[in-house]
Amino acid sequence: MSFYVTLPSHANKNEFPSNQANSSKIRLPHPLHLPGSGWQVGLSSISLPDSKVNIYHLVDKNEYIVGMEWMKYEGGSTTLLNGSAVIMVDDVHGLDSVIDGVSFMKAVISALEQKRIFDEIGPVFGSKFVTDDGKHMYVKFRWEGENLLMDNNHVYCGGVSLSPDLIIHKGLAMKMGWLKKNSDGKFALGPNLQQEFINDVVPDLKNTKYDVQDLNGDPVFWFVVTNHLVLSVTCNWRFVNLNNAFRAVVGNPTRTLHVYSDVGGSNIVGNQVTDLLREVQYQRKGKGTVYFEPLHIQYLPVRNEYIETIESQVAETDGNLVNFGEGHTIITLHFKRE
Repeated sequence: MSFYVTLPSHANKNEFPSNQANSSKIRLPHPLHLPGSGWQVGLSSISLPDSKVNIYHLVDKNEYIVGMEWMKYEGGSTTLLNGSAVIMVDDVHGLDSVIDGVSFMKAVISALEQKRIFDEIGPVFGSKFVTDDGKHMYVKFRWEGENLLMDNNHVYCGGVSLSPDLIIHKGLAMKMGWLKKNSDGKFALGPNLQQEFINDVVPDLKNTKYDVQDLNGDPVFWFVVTNHLVLSVTCNWRFVNLNNAFRAVVGNPTRTLHVYSDVGGSNIVGNQVTDLLREVQYQRKGKGTVYFEPLHIQYLPVRNEYIETIESQVAETDGNLVNFGEGHTIITLHFKRE
């Protein structure tokens, strides 16, 4: 004899208003009576909402991620104007598209470009972001596979006004491996930020007095000031290992989750006795649901002969409940008698 029981996490909200995707208590429409011995239960399938990506692990709430300075000729004018844009963490927090380091930086660059184009009053007819010889007066980005290149091959540098530059939150730069602090307390470029010279020629920074400068007023390729890492446009910059660095701070998009329930017998996990029902493989996708159906059901002895309610939880391997996005968890259990 066997049968299935399906447990939607959003059921019984009137009786159990705290039910949510990661933890729920469901009252069965009819209590189960399982007399005799040999009754077992196992996870037949589970449908999970996508988990949220908490990028506050990278940058604190209300902080900025990156900033950019640029120049333009507005509305056909011959007067060069300076502009700037800052991307705050909340500009990209909660986006379904952000699931890893590459998608995070794509969202940041897209937001930065939109702010540059629209500025405060929207695009002005006739405005130019290029010099007369065709050089861009803003920071250019290009993707090469999963590497992000700050491509300054055709970017205006110095002359009669400020040069474009990119400003990165120092804390973010440290966590992503773009910046590191040596034992002597001095900053150095991290392993995930590579400096590349245009045409393999090291430029003479004396000719770039309007570019990035240190505290002494000397031109430099990069500089750390207060809470910022500033990158010059006198060379190219390659951001590598985005996914690995992001994963180390925010979490792995593909990982094992633990499904707990009080319906089966207890298990020993490490040095603890728990109600672990099953480990499931989970892959964050950014939206929708994740469905898991094991090839082979792992059965546990049923704990009680009478079952009126069933409690379930979905947790990370460290025991913390999963931080899901919008949606519901649906667990299907298979009961059978040997």
